[in-house]
Amino acid sequence: MLFRSGKINASTGGNIVMAGGSAISLPSNSVVNKVSNQPYSGNINVFFSSHKTDDAEFSKKQPGSNIAINLQQQKTFLNPYSYASTELIGNSGEQLQIASGKKAVLKFPIPTTRLANAPSSVKCWYLNDSTGIWQEEGFATKVGNFYVADVSHFSYWIVADPINDVCDFSVRYLNQNGES
Repeated sequence: MLFRSGKINASTGGNIVMAGGSAISLPSNSVVNKVSNQPYSGNINVFFSSHKTDDAEFSKKQPGSNIAINLQQQKTFLNPYSYASTELIGNSGEQLQIASGKKAVLKFPIPTTRLANAPSSVKCWYLNDSTGIWQEEGFATKVGNFYVADVSHFSYWIVADPINDVCDFSVRYLNQNGES
């Protein structure tokens, strides 16, 4: 569940920093009405949350599974560091999105347990709402205790290493009579 994290003026842009340091930054004049695709002006109600894997509730909170499709359209599994969820709502309740050609910045916390071995960059993945599968798009760079990424749209975003040793298998259960 997302709770309103703050407001950003669409004309000037701005930042919201959450407890723990996760953050979202929107540049000025970068938001449009999601339905009409028309530029939005006014205050943006930002709903933002971020969770890292050392949170005991991470697996319950993370949307989707850890199944993903990489840029080569191959199935992989993810070894996540953290994920973020963002929703932008206008003053009249309209859904907003980043304008074409613009980018927002998301700042993901790196779990303390993985910080020492965290690589200098990791891949970013967004959750495809239609399939429930993560799609690779871009990367995040390590800055201190965080991964920082430019994103061109909002959805659920996760920073994760792909696990490339994946195999497909199926199971057929039979009862004592050999029936499925």
